[in-house]
Amino acid sequence: MNFETPGKRALDILDTAEDLKSLAEGKRPAEKRKLLTTSIVLSVMAIEAYTNALIWLKIKDDQRLLEKYTCIEGGERELNHHVGIRTKVKEWTRCLTGKSFGDDALIEKFGDLITLRNKIVHYQTKELDDEQLEEVKESIPYQLEEGGKKVKNQGKIERSIRELFFYDCLATEITPEKTQESIETARGVMAELNKCYYDFIPPWLNNF
Repeated sequence: MNFETPGKRALDILDTAEDLKSLAEGKRPAEKRKLLTTSIVLSVMAIEAYTNALIWLKIKDDQRLLEKYTCIEGGERELNHHVGIRTKVKEWTRCLTGKSFGDDALIEKFGDLITLRNKIVHYQTKELDDEQLEEVKESIPYQLEEGGKKVKNQGKIERSIRELFFYDCLATEITPEKTQESIETARGVMAELNKCYYDFIPPWLNNF
């Protein structure tokens, strides 16, 4: 496991999240929502990457800590991936550094970001049941066009209805403002983590 430069991967992920948010400007609604959704999810991935890196660097030379916080997966020692990011950021940080993570405002923003990410990820995997799908199809005179031709493929129509249903339910939460807030929250969380583990904020976080 190579976590010797903990900021590099997290910075790359967060840069991508910022790029996607910028790309969303001026796009059609469906494409815009997809870009913003991906940006929000990447903001959490950046936190996860940075948190895991800091933890690994803290425990990698201590056998007792390795046995407590890692497991063997595929013949290699890995951080316990069954533990959620909230636990790693708050509880593991306190146990490993003796310091409490963040103030109430940052903790609340962090919790809201994780909740939004979970809504996005888990709602996408939840399909409408047949009865719900029929209700939606009846209420929407829905048709698709490709290259100017109407598409009658029932599977494509049903998938598109599910996608519209998903985005409609989260329409007030997948916005440029929420996306920017997600990116800023990720920066704040990583800066606070670095203060807990190293007593300073690295230049690449200060320069955001």
